[in-house]
Amino acid sequence: MWLVLTDDSEQLNPSRPGLGHLVGLGAVLFPDETVALYGDRIKSVRVELGVPDTAEIKWSPKGGSWFKTAEGRSVRA
Repeated sequence: MWLVLTDDSEQLNPSRPGLGHLVGLGAVLFPDETVALYGDRIKSVRVELGVPDTAEIKWSPKGGSWFKTAEGRSVRA
């Protein structure tokens, strides 16, 4: 069995001239026997970087996210 994690992103009015409405899709597939290992690796990276368990890891975190704080911005740099 496989675990599939998906996400989407949308821009109605991209800043690049000539582009219209954009939608992006992405997916990551894991064999089920590797999911626990993946979770353990994510936890170890969080601990190493000091990222709280409550902080959602996203490419573009929203305002109010831990990643938008001074400490979080230093991790993203």
